[in-house]
Amino acid sequence: MIKRALSKEKPFVVWGNGQTVRDFIYVDDLVEGVLNILIGECNADPVNISNGIPTSIRELVDVVLKVCKHTVKPKFDPTKPTAVPYRVLDNTKCNTLFGTISKTPLEKGISKTVEWYLSNASREWKNLIFFQFYLIYRTAMKKILILGSTGFIGRNAAEYFADNSDLEVYGTYFK
Repeated sequence: MIKRALSKEKPFVVWGNGQTVRDFIYVDDLVEGVLNILIGECNADPVNISNGIPTSIRELVDVVLKVCKHTVKPKFDPTKPTAVPYRVLDNTKCNTLFGTISKTPLEKGISKTVEWYLSNASREWKNLIFFQFYLIYRTAMKKILILGSTGFIGRNAAEYFADNSDLEVYGTYFK
């Protein structure tokens, strides 16, 4: 969506009616949460790491268009598929066990993401798909990080954790 807004796409079509609600988290906040878990006494019990703030897709689109300085009116297409209408995670367990993580406001997070995107666009990062931690597990003897990664960013993240932590790293490019 950011790439489309920066390229001033017209019409700016968004699937669904804009009422779907999601929980968006800025990447630095997610990493902080993951590190808190790794430092803490993680026991392989599932834990949510999220912002915990419900945001409609309509609100997200408005923020993205504002930050990208794209003045087009978005066109919501309710004939296109959407997913579960409301998905916001409960952080109570994570906050209790590992402490409260930072909550970067949506507009600030989008602004930082746009700055990052523009600063790295010349390095062929335009088509970055995603990087996601799939499982963090700590055994009694050692910490293990299993990650699902794609592309250049995923490989670099895996290499970073392998070289700069006591984690045993498994993933696309490792073991």
